Amino acid sequence: MRGTEETSVARSTTTFNEHLGNRLNERRQTPGPRTSITDARSSGRNVTVTWADGQKGHFSSRWLRFNCFCLTCGTSDDGIRSIDITSVPDSIFPAHLNVTTANTVEIDWLGGHVSTFGGEWLRAYCNSPEERARRHAWTPELWKSDFVKRLPRATYSEVATDGEARLTMFEHVRDLGFVMIDGVGADPALTEPVAAIFGPIHPTSNYGYISDVQSKSVAKLGGETAIHQHPHSDDTFQYTPPGIVIFHCIQNNDDLGGVSSYTDGFAVAADLRSSEPEAFDLLCSVPVQFVRRRPGFFDIRGEGRVIRLDDQGRIAGIRYFDRAAAPLDVEEGLVDAMLDAQSKFLERVISTDFKMEMKLSAGDVVVVDNHRVMHGRSSFDQRSKRRLRTCTTDRDEFHGYWRDLAYRLGRDDYNLVMSSGAI
Repeated sequence: MRGTEETSVARSTTTFNEHLGNRLNERRQTPGPRTSITDARSSGRNVTVTWADGQKGHFSSRWLRFNCFCLTCGTSDDGIRSIDITSVPDSIFPAHLNVTTANTVEIDWLGGHVSTFGGEWLRAYCNSPEERARRHAWTPELWKSDFVKRLPRATYSEVATDGEARLTMFEHVRDLGFVMIDGVGADPALTEPVAAIFGPIHPTSNYGYISDVQSKSVAKLGGETAIHQHPHSDDTFQYTPPGIVIFHCIQNNDDLGGVSSYTDGFAVAADLRSSEPEAFDLLCSVPVQFVRRRPGFFDIRGEGRVIRLDDQGRIAGIRYFDRAAAPLDVEEGLVDAMLDAQSKFLERVISTDFKMEMKLSAGDVVVVDNHRVMHGRSSFDQRSKRRLRTCTTDRDEFHGYWRDLAYRLGRDDYNLVMSSGAI
C-alpha cells in the first residue's frame, strides 16, 4: 500500500465538508432494523454483513478498502483522496474484523490500516439485488390532458422559507415534471430568485441569462413571434438540452390568444411503445438532427434520439422540437420510416388526449422538466402585450438540490438513482 506521503497530505488538508467517514449523518435517523448490524464475518475476499431485518449484504474486500473514507484516505464526496484503485491489490482481505457497540464494522487490514463502516452506510451502498432495486425504483407519474384538473401547486412564500414545502415542490418536478408556483407576482425582478431555488441559472448563446418571450418587430426565434407553437422540448439543438425551464408570466391579455400548452412526453412515448412498437423502436435507436443558426454569431447543431431509454429499458428522456428539426441525416431507406415515426409521435403530442391547455395569468410561474415535459402555446394577436420571462438550470444540479434537501430532512429516497435524461 502507498502510505506516508499521501497520508501526510490528507491529514494536513482542512476540508469544507464535515468529516463523517463511512457513516451517514446520524442526526438524520436512529438505527432501526434496516440499519442495525447483527453479524459480520469475512470469508476469502468477501465480507458478509447481516442486519436486524434479516437481509444480508456481500461486500468485496477490495471494494471496502477502496471505499474507506477515513481521515487518511479521504472521501469521494469532495474528491480529496489519498488513494486510488491501483493502490488496492485484488488479493486484499481483512486480518481481523468485529462489530462494535457503535453499530459499525471495524476492519483491520493486512498492512496495518483500519477502516470503520457504519451499518446505515453499508445498507445504503449494498449491491444486493434487493438494495439495487430499491435505489433504482424511481417511477415517473404519467399524465394526460386532464392533468389540468389536478395541477401540483406550491406557494412562493412557503418554498422560499420552509424546507418541507420546498421538498414537496421538488418532488412534483421530479415525479411529474411539472409544478406551478403561486404568489410570486408579476414583478420581472422576481424571476431570478424564483429560478435560483431550483439551481444556478445557466446563460446560453441563444437566450442569454433570462429571456423575455414576447412578440418583437425583429424576431430572432419563434418565441419572439405571435405564431402558434406545438408543444416541444427547448434547445434540442444543444448536445445536452437545458434541464429545468422556468416560465414567469409578466402579462397575458385574457382575450387575445396565447393559451399555454403542455404534454407529458413520457406518457406519449409509453403510448407509442404499446401501440406503434416499430415507430417507437426507430425513435429510440435512430438519431435526429436539430439546428439553430444566427449568422455572424453561431451555428449550433445537435443530434439525439427522440426517445432515450435508460440501461433498464425505461423511458428516460424526450428530445423533440418540430420547428428546429434539420433535414434527416439517415440511411436512404430509413427516411420515410423515420418521418412516419416522427409524425406518429407528434400526432399524440398535439392530440386532445395528451395536450393540456391553460391560460397563464400575470404572476403565474410554471416549472417543467425539459427532458420530459414539452411546452407550447396558441397564436395570439400582435396587439397583445403577452410577456413571459424564462431561464434554465441544469437537471443534474436540480437533482443535486433535491437530493441534499431530502437527505437533510431524513427522507429514505434521497439515494434514488435518477436518469440523466435526454442526452
